[in-house]
Amino acid sequence: MDRISSLCSRLTKTHFIGIGVTLLLATAICVGVLVTRRSDSSSTLSPSFQHFKEKLAKIDHAVQWVKYNSDNVSLTNAFDGGKDGDQTLIYACRANDPYISDLLPGTYYPKTKTCKFTYGGKSIERDEFELLTTKDSSALIWLENSNGEVHNGAITAGLTGAKDELYVARADINGFYYSIGKIHDIYKLAYVPDGKVEYSSRDYDVLCLKDFAL
Repeated sequence: MDRISSLCSRLTKTHFIGIGVTLLLATAICVGVLVTRRSDSSSTLSPSFQHFKEKLAKIDHAVQWVKYNSDNVSLTNAFDGGKDGDQTLIYACRANDPYISDLLPGTYYPKTKTCKFTYGGKSIERDEFELLTTKDSSALIWLENSNGEVHNGAITAGLTGAKDELYVARADINGFYYSIGKIHDIYKLAYVPDGKVEYSSRDYDVLCLKDFAL
């Protein structure tokens, strides 16, 4: 203890400052090494991580539902789902029925500027609706399926009052034209509007995100 007290008594303020600076420099060097090692590790993973982020962004921004009404409709970026009986392009839409709590996908017809969906065996028409839009149509694809099944990446477009998800489907009606509607997996059918009635089919196409698998 006497030796330590003697040594401390010989140290001046300048000595203490020098020791402090030395310790700070040593700490900075250690931190710099750690940061460098972490940076090297991050740079090794960055290409795959960047690719992952790009896929996530693509999925997140692949589709948007845009609100419209019959007096104010734009088909900019709207995703078409084929042609109807008179060879006019049709588009995927969805709407709420004021008498039920369901949000239901259906067909938008440019001629009438309305969205048609089905419920209880009937075709219902609404002039307030949402259109499915995408800035990259190559991100979406129609895939064949049947019996209430859907592929990975199927787009959820609606919800029943019982909180069952509804997916976007289109059916080829009698081999002549398409109509867009819903898949309800409980009933293992696709339901689409056809004139004033509901057309059901066990065979249909499901609208999916093409690059869904990460």
